[in-house]
Amino acid sequence: MTIYSLQVITTTGYPYYNLEIEPPPEGVPLYLRFFDFSTQEFNHENEFNPTECFELTSGFVSAIFEFARLLDKNLKVLEFIPLRKNTKRSNKSQEKQIKKQSGNVLITCQTETYLNSKAVKQKVQMIFDWVIQNKIPLGLEKKINLEEKERIIRILTDAKAKEQIEAKKDELTHVFNKFLNEMEVYGLEGVCVTSFDLSPIISFGINFKSVADLLRNLGKIPEIETLRWKYRESTIGDLRKWVYIVNSGVGPSEESIFMPYYYILFASPESFLGESPGILASKINLILG
Repeated sequence: MTIYSLQVITTTGYPYYNLEIEPPPEGVPLYLRFFDFSTQEFNHENEFNPTECFELTSGFVSAIFEFARLLDKNLKVLEFIPLRKNTKRSNKSQEKQIKKQSGNVLITCQTETYLNSKAVKQKVQMIFDWVIQNKIPLGLEKKINLEEKERIIRILTDAKAKEQIEAKKDELTHVFNKFLNEMEVYGLEGVCVTSFDLSPIISFGINFKSVADLLRNLGKIPEIETLRWKYRESTIGDLRKWVYIVNSGVGPSEESIFMPYYYILFASPESFLGESPGILASKINLILG
């Protein structure tokens, strides 16, 4: 599991919905990601002077630090992104977007740090479009029912991708194991298939715990073009490893959202894989494409 919880609140603080999917792992750094579906924009007429800004920041930092401590969590980093200036909107699509996202909805997710941010945002957007938007204005009289809850969980846990992998499991097992046996002499140690946000689905030659550890220690994961791959150095314990990440270019779709699989190869520091990540991708794509 890589997305552990989801919360829906309003920007005024009303706690509309809380979904705990699975308890987060202990001792592992996690992100609390924020997704703003409100129409609030920044207005320069309301800027604070430096003294007011410092006082406000001091109170906020003190409060959130104390809140994290009460939850037995160690707060390390807060990232702030400037709001857009308040500008006139004349475009019809812009007006439609305002109407669609009115309601001051804020969605947060507690997730693994290595997940692809764009893919997580797409998941949350689907949840907003298919479930939350119909509940605005949020209130007790518009609760999320069991069917809607199951739909949210399916989106967050990559149910469609997992079902496709399960249906092809025998074929995948044969190809992956054969590939591992052939490439072992070149330093390949394990392979993994992930969903489009890099949540591991199935692995060969390496367990999920080791996959997670290596991805957590990878640093910022780069954007990868379709049918291309990039590699980075990571660590597990005191051991260095090479991690190759391949954008497969194939995968399931949910309406207009395409969700490509990623193939991840783990190798020793002395490995030489050459073009083998692309060769593996072409073989697996014949099964999953």
